[in-house]
Amino acid sequence: MLASLQFVFANSLAQHITLNLRNARLEDVFKSIADQSQYKFLYNDDVLAKAPRISMTVTNKPLEEVLNRVVARNGLAYKIMANTILVSVPSFEVSKNERTK
Repeated sequence: MLASLQFVFANSLAQHITLNLRNARLEDVFKSIADQSQYKFLYNDDVLAKAPRISMTVTNKPLEEVLNRVVARNGLAYKIMANTILVSVPSFEVSKNERTK
């Protein structure tokens, strides 16, 4: 059973995405990806409010490759949990020295 679960997980991440977007809002990029995959996106509107519009053309690329390109351009992070992609601002740990400055 564990082997079949690993296969399902690996197979779902192997989904391929095709996008041809010009000057699109990040929400529209996520909607296009959701339409082509089994994933839903979860994010706070404030996280995306400041994101610049994006132009992107990808043809039959793996889901993770597309997500990495999208979030890297906007200084965001994502985490895949079940059939949800959680998009957030990356959290950084502040070292003890930085807290006392």
